[in-house]
Amino acid sequence: MKTFFWAFFVILLADSVNAKIRSYAEIKVKATIVFANKFECNELDFGTITLKENNSKASIRLANNNADYDNPDIVSVNGYKNSLCENISDTSSAQSIKFPQTVILKNETGETSLTLSEISTDSAQINGTLNIPEKVQAGIYTGSFTITYTY
Repeated sequence: MKTFFWAFFVILLADSVNAKIRSYAEIKVKATIVFANKFECNELDFGTITLKENNSKASIRLANNNADYDNPDIVSVNGYKNSLCENISDTSSAQSIKFPQTVILKNETGETSLTLSEISTDSAQINGTLNIPEKVQAGIYTGSFTITYTY
């Protein structure tokens, strides 16, 4: 009887050592789809920037209808204007306004680029900083970006 008891105990012990714990979970999946209303913004235009040849790296901050820069290689900035957007004048009630961190502007050949950074808003006006690399090529540089406004 003792032998039978010990054999049964050893089998029981061996079974519990080899037992694997299995767990499961049920996960609910949810998706919410909303549609965005399109609002219009005019062009953010840094105008005509006159630089000295073989310029050093420079930046121009366009905000509140002013173009601020302090690089002596920038001779002048003319014809600039901030972008104005319709229907976002009360940004104080906005839950969020999202801008990209940077935007790349390319010239006609695509060989040289400028970057737009520090994009922000002041009421319905869009502001930004244009970053110009050293020894930039003359030309027209263009790009675009999307902003989202949640209210």
